[in-house]
Amino acid sequence: MTEWLANVDWSMWYAWIFTIDGWISLITLSFLEIILGIDNLVFLTIASQRLPKNQRPRAQRIGL
Repeated sequence: MTEWLANVDWSMWYAWIFTIDGWISLITLSFLEIILGIDNLVFLTIASQRLPKNQRPRAQRIGL
């Protein structure tokens, strides 16, 4: 199983670090992850508002 690892050209896996396209892609993906995470928090807050007050914290904790 480890035999194929020795034959892999690892330089191609890390070549993106030295290109502007790679960095733009990384920044774009990071930005989208942050935005979607905030969106999920807003959705959980709105959705949990329909529950009784004593169940809201548990629902928000489970949702996260």
